[in-house]
Amino acid sequence: RMRGHWWLALAVGALSPLSYILVLQALRLGAPLSVVAPVREMSMMVGALFGIFILGERAGPWRIAGCAVLLAGVVLLAGF
Repeated sequence: RMRGHWWLALAVGALSPLSYILVLQALRLGAPLSVVAPVREMSMMVGALFGIFILGERAGPWRIAGCAVLLAGVVLLAGF
């Protein structure tokens, strides 16, 4: 499905450093590291969900469990 969409891969590669810049900016503005760092790691979950819903990858039990554990960890660290 990605054949012929090399520009999309380049855009993702160019925007990847933006997440780190946003983390540094959030910390500079006073956001607690215990909230910022786990939320940044949610990019793995977003990637897995994009793979499932956009690329049609199989949503096996390990992938779903991994997303659930990641989400639970972020919620617990954020103090909700």
